Amino acid sequence: RQMCIRDRPYELHFYPTQLDKYGRVPGDLFAADGRRLSTLVVEAGYGVPVGRLQAARQRELLDAGARARQERRGLWGSHAEAFAAWADVAVAPGRR
Repeated sequence: RQMCIRDRPYELHFYPTQLDKYGRVPGDLFAADGRRLSTLVVEAGYGVPVGRLQAARQRELLDAGARARQERRGLWGSHAEAFAAWADVAVAPGRR
């Protein structure tokens, strides 16, 4: 059963009985406008998508990351070479 905690301007959705391989409870944090915080972080250039996600969710994050890289946002602008080296390893197909 999905649970939701609302504390404006954020909303946390999670399944307390589902654990990932590390024993953590996965969830999504949504901003007041309905966008996922993870997408906002990737879009701003301060994160990259990693892990196995549903195809639509994976595409959303990959597109956000591509836009950030192209527009040199966040670490793609200030530390592009170092961030690219880390990001390419983090999202390598063998690590998904």
